[in-house]
Amino acid sequence: MHMDPGTGHEATAAQRRLARAGVTGRETEVLAALAERLRNREIAELLHVSVRTVESHVAALLRKLAVADRAALAEIGRQLNQEAPASSALPAPMTSLVGRDADTSQLLALLARHRLVTLTGPAGIGKTRLALQAGTAAAGQFPDGARQPGRGTPRVRALSALPSR
Repeated sequence: MHMDPGTGHEATAAQRRLARAGVTGRETEVLAALAERLRNREIAELLHVSVRTVESHVAALLRKLAVADRAALAEIGRQLNQEAPASSALPAPMTSLVGRDADTSQLLALLARHRLVTLTGPAGIGKTRLALQAGTAAAGQFPDGARQPGRGTPRVRALSALPSR
């Protein structure tokens, strides 16, 4: 049994395939966007990177996963999404969150007291990764679980974990 270090759950077949191939976290995000049939420009806007960077990630995914085209990558992305546990509407991280236990605990405490919590800081410090970690940990506390809003608003990405009314 292979465990996913990010969630502590058993890794799915698709997750194991990505790990064996050396797919990075960012490449996994690109793969998820490909599964949603987004174009390179849309992926670039969503991830706040250049179109050229997206093209580079797509080329790396094609090579690492030994598939012929974008359609095959999209299918792998759909398999990854389908294999995710039913109770989780958040993307499964491919790596563990290292050195952020105190931040995660503090964020969970804030979520317990407040309806909305905003994480701010410079790009690349792990705000989204921390939010996903806390959302996964807190999902059971909310009747509707936790989820990341749809990708239709690429400039506004947040974690939604609100109680049902």
